[in-house]
Amino acid sequence: MICPKCLETMKEDALSCPRCGWRPADKPPKPSSSPPAPAEILSRAYDGSPEPELKWFHFLIWFALWASALSALLSGLLEFTGLQYDLFFGEGAAPAVAASFPALRFADLLFGAIHVALAVFAVYTRFRLSGFYKNGPALVSIYYAVVPAVNLAWLLLYSLVLKSFPGDLSIGFRIVFSAAVAFYNFGYFQDREQLFIN
Repeated sequence: MICPKCLETMKEDALSCPRCGWRPADKPPKPSSSPPAPAEILSRAYDGSPEPELKWFHFLIWFALWASALSALLSGLLEFTGLQYDLFFGEGAAPAVAASFPALRFADLLFGAIHVALAVFAVYTRFRLSGFYKNGPALVSIYYAVVPAVNLAWLLLYSLVLKSFPGDLSIGFRIVFSAAVAFYNFGYFQDREQLFIN
């Protein structure tokens, strides 16, 4: 048996859907008024398409969004403490950078706060998505669009102030990867919007 609410496969004798909690007893009563119009019948008809696969959805809710939240939180903590300079330029570089560029301290605190906010937003997005809320797919697309924008702004600011490229080419790769994921998510969830009904 297939749950009509979230399309999860259910056992025939199940009392409720294991994913969304829908119960067979929740079926709406059949209307006693006039029969539905032919157009309405056609719109309800099974279109023959296969049940949508949800592997990417499960990857997002069980790994990707948690990992993104952890990564953003770590970035925020490094920026709050200034220790990212030790990672970029070698151990002990943080005090030298702070002494040479005191204005960067404000930027460190600003981007630290932004990254912590991104971590919270990733966790919030994960629960909206896993609960099949209507805004879940949009939040995923927004998250993966904002991440490369923040990283690019960070990269440009620090490159201009320090007159050198902070970090290595992996930063550029992460920006391009996040943008590609945002684009992929948009199409993926557009094809599955009927699942997000809460």
